[in-house]
Amino acid sequence: MPIRVVATGRVTEAPSRLLGEDVWEVFVLDPFPDVEGARLAHACEVVCRGQHVAASALESVKRGDRVVVSGELVMERVDGPIEDDLSAVRIWIKATSVASPHSSDTP
Repeated sequence: MPIRVVATGRVTEAPSRLLGEDVWEVFVLDPFPDVEGARLAHACEVVCRGQHVAASALESVKRGDRVVVSGELVMERVDGPIEDDLSAVRIWIKATSVASPHSSDTP
């Protein structure tokens, strides 16, 4: 069963294009940009697949921007050695839309 998610935060790594059969843009979103401290892992990878979503992300998303991401939460098993059961899963967002928090496109 898919898990729908809407996440807001700051872009900490600008979109990068991944080459393959489909057009993908990937960026890193920090949903807690005002929380500081050593060893806090709270950033999330956002994957924009498909020509429309990927092109929109590449053109409009820059490092430091605050954005609202809508999409599906994806969880994948991690291969290889793991530290504990919590680190056995990689979590990312498969975006269906990315918008400014003040945009009329925001869900």
